[in-house]
Amino acid sequence: AKLWPRRVNIYNFSNDDNKRFRDKNYTLLQITYFIAITADVTTAFNSHRLPTCPKITTPSFSQPRTHTSPHRSRTSTHLHSLQSWWNSLISSTLSDVKQPKSNTNANTSPKKKHTKGTVIRTAARSYRGQDSAPQGRGYTTSKESLQSVTILSSGIVGDYNHYRTKALSSTPDRAVSILTTDVHKTLLSSGGYTQRIQYGDLGENLLVDGIDFTFFRVGGVYHLGTDVTVQITEPIEPCANLCKLEFINDVALQPKDRVKRCQEFLNRLAVRDGFRGWYAKVVGAGGDVAVGDEVS
Repeated sequence: AKLWPRRVNIYNFSNDDNKRFRDKNYTLLQITYFIAITADVTTAFNSHRLPTCPKITTPSFSQPRTHTSPHRSRTSTHLHSLQSWWNSLISSTLSDVKQPKSNTNANTSPKKKHTKGTVIRTAARSYRGQDSAPQGRGYTTSKESLQSVTILSSGIVGDYNHYRTKALSSTPDRAVSILTTDVHKTLLSSGGYTQRIQYGDLGENLLVDGIDFTFFRVGGVYHLGTDVTVQITEPIEPCANLCKLEFINDVALQPKDRVKRCQEFLNRLAVRDGFRGWYAKVVGAGGDVAVGDEVS
């Protein structure tokens, strides 16, 4: 009685009463639509897909009213329909959230990586007295090419590495050094003084073609030919001994320019782990590795 100034039946509403009744219901529906759309759009963004909004049947006020439904029953029917629709919306929203995200690239074939390489160069440098130490006048990191090398747990037979021998007590974790040809190609394409770099200058024992430096990883086990199995122990760090190479320590340059070139070259090699090369230890007895052997 407080809500309505007079007790009337909804079927005897005046035109103004009907208009007010419809306006209130439409306002309620507009608010409901806004909540539903907001919830659905939020779900769409969170799940990265557009869920289908359930169909909403709006009550039609132009339909003829039956004289058996009082005002309270009509309102209760609308509320029941609204509750059913809201439950349906929540159910479909939860269903959309639980669904896994569709993989739009499922039919896209990933770029195939090479799984095998080929040894194109083997190298070693024997002990040469004072010239085998970095302070020696004839010291260089460059190693001479050989047709094959024998790799044991103690290292390459006939190869001498001053730092490994003196500072690391001939650690077996650095028995062999491996470099891939993509590093040389990158340095050659950089232009300038790096175009003078040659195979062996970086002190690698094995130069491998057909794979890039990311093929190897620390802890990975690889087969060299048919006899040798190695395990990668660490990426090789660029060191200042490389600055003894002739195209770095160029006699035509002033001392400060040589230092600058040295630092620049070391920075180029330090761009990523493994770009400078990899150290490996021998798993098992070891054996011979020759040019043309497969790396896998």
